[in-house]
Amino acid sequence: MVIHDVFSAQKLWRESLKQKEISKLNALLRPVFEKIIIKLKCLALHTVSESTKDDLMKFSAKKPIYVIHNAIPVDTKENVETNPPFISISRLTFYKNVQVVIKSMNILKKSFSNIVLVIVGDGPHRKNLENPSPLRNYVHDY
Repeated sequence: MVIHDVFSAQKLWRESLKQKEISKLNALLRPVFEKIIIKLKCLALHTVSESTKDDLMKFSAKKPIYVIHNAIPVDTKENVETNPPFISISRLTFYKNVQVVIKSMNILKKSFSNIVLVIVGDGPHRKNLENPSPLRNYVHDY
């Protein structure tokens, strides 16, 4: 089973209650479903970060937890310049922090002038991300 986030451990469900794009029922039920899901019968839990692994351990997950990152390491500048664009694939919600990825392009643009970010996904936070921004020319819609 793959688990990307643990809302209950981070109290994100409380923050969800403040988001007008997310139903209150969804925000309130999410912690209940997380506890049920973690106890489902499976051999192991897979997650994408050490942080989420720590959150699962706080929930006393009884199964082995493996971290499998959602990235491929790039060792040299040449690899970055010759590789395809950076791609962010996710549901566009406030807690995915896609806005941080967009802002980071400004820093990367200084060293890698041809850098491009492709954002794939949809969700309640999309309108906030689409607002005009000086970083808009680094992002391409497909």
